[in-house]
Amino acid sequence: MKKKIVFGLMIFLCIITFLATSSSAVFTPSSINTDTVNLISEKMKDAKNASVFEANQSIELTDETINGNVFLLARDVMVKSKTINGDLFVCAQNVEISEDTIINGNVFIATASAKINGEIQRELYVAGNDVKFAENSKVGYDTYIAAEHLILCGKFERNINAGVTDMEVKDETQVAENLNYTSSQEAKISEKADIENVNFSKQVEEQKTVLDVVLEYVLDFVRYLVITMLVFIILVKKLPGFVEKVGDYANIGSFGTGILGLLLIPISVVLLFILSVTSTFAWALVIAFVLALIISMSIANISVASLIAKKNKSVKLPIWVALVTIITWIVYQIPIAGGILAFIWIMLGLGICIRTFFSKKKKEVAISNEG
Repeated sequence: MKKKIVFGLMIFLCIITFLATSSSAVFTPSSINTDTVNLISEKMKDAKNASVFEANQSIELTDETINGNVFLLARDVMVKSKTINGDLFVCAQNVEISEDTIINGNVFIATASAKINGEIQRELYVAGNDVKFAENSKVGYDTYIAAEHLILCGKFERNINAGVTDMEVKDETQVAENLNYTSSQEAKISEKADIENVNFSKQVEEQKTVLDVVLEYVLDFVRYLVITMLVFIILVKKLPGFVEKVGDYANIGSFGTGILGLLLIPISVVLLFILSVTSTFAWALVIAFVLALIISMSIANISVASLIAKKNKSVKLPIWVALVTIITWIVYQIPIAGGILAFIWIMLGLGICIRTFFSKKKKEVAISNEG
């Protein structure tokens, strides 16, 4: 399967998760009357010595100390006059860490636009489109940045490692050790900036030979085929009944279940994280969901092969599995059509996994009732 397909699916999952969590009526009663979640509430005061999980359209942390890690998912995030004695994890469209904010841990930010003007005592990791450090910003350990546009200012007590399209370094910038950056062009660095060493690596697009392209396709095909056959062998050994009946699930109903699962499971995970008593189950659900997505295309191949094998018994099931896998991989290489088929196949496989799980649960309940 192409890397672009995997990347596209990841983006789709992020969008679905964001849209789901952006419905403010789902998560907090206070958001019925306002789009902003103010964490200075009685609940958050009681929970300030534990990790914080929040998801909403807009989140604002103000004037409070949190003795734990903080996980935030939103469109807009503002951390203002805040002390966080733990790590900060943020996924948002816009992020601002204002002056007088102190984070005594590591910070991880995935965003479109970030403005940092506070103090970060440990390491900082930022991935975004526009990233800006203001004059009062300070990072105590190494800084790692991947951005289209980067403006540096403030104090960095160790190294900066950046991959950027363009970068501007302001007068007030202080870098105690190395400014290492990779870009297609040299940065605009002020002569007044206090930097120990600047190391520039010019980004050069790798030119692939015909042999490299062919080898890449061959390895991609072998990996796809091997994964499918390994999943098939494991299912035959561990769940022979599933392999026999999986063809019955190769229908539009499973595809619809997959779509529904893609929408509802991320919402369920966020809700479970918010309820800290069920965070263990939330992690289990995340692992199961990711595993189902990883093997979903293999499950779809096996289910379609099983359906064909029932109608044409002259060819054994393992051969049908291999043939379906080969055909789908070839279709994946077709622009647009390949991406559409990949999405259908992933949703079909995910739906089959979900339906199989719940059908098994129903049987267990029925057996227990009979007993």
